This record gives sequence, C-alpha cells and structure tokens, in this order.
Amino acid sequence: MTNNKVKTASISDAAVEKSTGKKWNEWFAIIDKEGSTSRSHKEIVTFLKEHYSLSPWYQQMITVGYEQVRGKRKIHEMPDGFQISKTRTFPWGTSELRDTWLNEKMRRKWLEDSNIQITNTKGESSLRFIRGGDSSRYEVRFYPLEGTRTRLTVQQNKIPDARTAGEMKKYWERQLQNLFEYLQKEYPRL
Repeated sequence: MTNNKVKTASISDAAVEKSTGKKWNEWFAIIDKEGSTSRSHKEIVTFLKEHYSLSPWYQQMITVGYEQVRGKRKIHEMPDGFQISKTRTFPWGTSELRDTWLNEKMRRKWLEDSNIQITNTKGESSLRFIRGGDSSRYEVRFYPLEGTRTRLTVQQNKIPDARTAGEMKKYWERQLQNLFEYLQKEYPRL
C-alpha cells in the first residue's frame, strides 16, 4: 500500500505522525499484519490499546480511518448510523444565537423545518433537540470567540444511511446561511 489517504480524516499524515509516532500508512500496515480486516471495531481498538501507547481518542480515530480505507465503514458512518456536523462562525454573541434556537417564534423565521422540540439545554454552551418524524438526535454547540463572535456547530447523529447523511450536511449548511441572513436583518453588523 503506497498512498492511502483517509478522505474523511480531518487529521493530516503529519499530525497523526506527530501525535502517535506513525503515519497513516504505517498504522494501516500494523493493523493489516494482525489480520484485522476480519476483526470488529472493538477488537481493533483493543489491539491498539494493548500494544501501543495511544490515547483512547487516537485508538478510535485510527480504527475508524482504517475501517474507512478498507471499506469496512463509509464516510460519516458510526456504529449506530451516520453522523454529520456543520460549523459556521457568526459575528454575534452566544446569547443572541441561543435565542434564535430557543425562541420558537424566532426559529420559525429562519429554520425551514420548525417541527423541532428542544430536549435539553446545558448552560450557554449547548442544546439538544429532536425533529418530528425523525429518529436522529441533534446537538447545537456554541463556542464564544474573541469579541462578540460565536462559532456554532450543529451535529446530527443516528442518520439511517449515507445518502441521507449527505443530504443533511447540505440541509444544515443552508439552515446556517438562513440563520446568518435572519440575524443580519434583526441585528445588523457592519
């Protein structure tokens, strides 16, 4: 194997090597040598845990990368379905952004499908919701940045298939654009 790239990994070969001491291809060769093409996700993670000094996060990340390259896992696939996220930075504060999610009247002005139910809020940092007729679980995270800027991430879990995951990634990109345009009208920024 000469030039396998993990298309979904947001971590470069150099970053993996810096953090783990090996590049992607080296990890793939090690895992292949152990006959892991027929092993479960859990078995590969256990092998890495027992034989290498990797953090639990890197044990999972390397295993997922391996599974994707070997065709055992699709892009965005998790054990309980598919997962996607969409992130955008807004020039407004966290409280303004949270209000657009928590206030149903405001939410209906920018979100195409307002059939959501907020199920949990965690202070200023996140909220969770469900959508009617949908088995996915959603989380919105708010990350305050310098000044009055906020990075917002919408994550959707338990998506039934890869096609729907791709559609939902585009859907959330559109919704975050709608949110930006709504906020621009309500709270103009120069």
